Amino acid sequence: MRGASQARMLVRPVLRSWYRLVVLGADQVPAAGPVIVASNHVGILDGPLLLASTPRPVRIMAGQDAFAAPLDGIMAKAGLIGLRPGVAPYSAVADASATLAEDGGVALFPEGRRGTGRVLSISHVVALLALRTGATVVPAAIAGTRRDGMDADALPRRRSRVAVMFGSPFTVTSDRDHSSRTVIAGAGEAIRQRMADLAAEVELATAIRLPDQVPEHPRGSRERDYEEARR
Repeated sequence: MRGASQARMLVRPVLRSWYRLVVLGADQVPAAGPVIVASNHVGILDGPLLLASTPRPVRIMAGQDAFAAPLDGIMAKAGLIGLRPGVAPYSAVADASATLAEDGGVALFPEGRRGTGRVLSISHVVALLALRTGATVVPAAIAGTRRDGMDADALPRRRSRVAVMFGSPFTVTSDRDHSSRTVIAGAGEAIRQRMADLAAEVELATAIRLPDQVPEHPRGSRERDYEEARR
């Protein structure tokens, strides 16, 4: 986690100089033990923003093409758990599981692609990780990184308000086979509901609206990776 810690120290002052950053509920993130931060996904800035706002180092699990310069180099040094183009995310899941087994932190965007951030559906990768490792799950909601009319890859205006809100930690457990699709789907829906509730809450708490428009962007390999994980 050394790389994640160093990258966090680099990213935080950059983002605070560019934007008016609001962080709520940071005390909800456990200071120790394995933790999965599951966030909605609105804009291209979400990964660095989550890295900078989480009160302990976390490795971001996302597509290798998820970040634009100059933040792409920093995120690579942060120990990015990359989803490779056209490849099912088995190696990424194994990498994330190993980090959690060492009481580390992993953050990911179960929606899989940038959208409205209202968490209408998610990948089951997050449920699989939570069931396999017993890690605490902390929902997170991001607002302000993309507004209506902005392209999927556009950065928010300088000095605009961007927010990250962390929700109450919880665990998902089952006495049944953790590889069962039914069990994974049930755990995934429990996580999705917590995330969706928090996405609605961040709008009320910060007065920053989530976008109503889904940005137009080509169907890419990252979306195929997440869909593969749903099967």
